[in-house]
Amino acid sequence: MADSFYIGAYWGSRTQNIMEVTDKTFRTLQRLSEVDELFLNWYAGGNSRKQALERKLNYSDINNIKKVVKKSVKKSELKQDETTEFGFLYG
Repeated sequence: MADSFYIGAYWGSRTQNIMEVTDKTFRTLQRLSEVDELFLNWYAGGNSRKQALERKLNYSDINNIKKVVKKSVKKSELKQDETTEFGFLYG
C-alpha cells in the first residue's frame, strides 16, 4: 500500500483576488512535485479510497485550479473583482 497524504489550503478571511490564490496554489503544487513525484497526482475526495482514486484531477493546468478555488465560494460572496471578504476554503 502506498503512502497517502492529505493537503488542505486555508486562506481564511483575507481579501485576495481569486487569481492570487490560484497562482499561489499552482506554484506550491509545482514545487511539491519537484520534491517527490507522488505529488504529481491529485484526486477529488470520495466516500471511499477506491472512489477517490477514480476521480483524478489535472492540477498541472492552472485553469483547473482556478475552477476549484472559484467553486469554493458562494456566487453571492464573490465580488466583481473576484475577491471575497470571507476568503477561500478548499482542499
